[in-house]
Amino acid sequence: MTRSSLRPTPAQDKARARSWRIFRLRGLHAQCHMLTGFERELALAAIDIELFKLGAESESKRQADIRRKWEIAE
Repeated sequence: MTRSSLRPTPAQDKARARSWRIFRLRGLHAQCHMLTGFERELALAAIDIELFKLGAESESKRQADIRRKWEIAE
């Protein structure tokens, strides 16, 4: 019997749950751009803090890096 036919280990379940949460938080970060003013800043900061607590790079930093990369390429 191969490993792929067995139930995922608890560590794999935990890692998948973490990855899925990070994915959903990044989507929420994108949706928060519909907000305006202080509410937007507050929501984006809160999401970045949650990502940091999960050990992931903040979405604000990721987006800034992507913008910088495209600006250099032009």
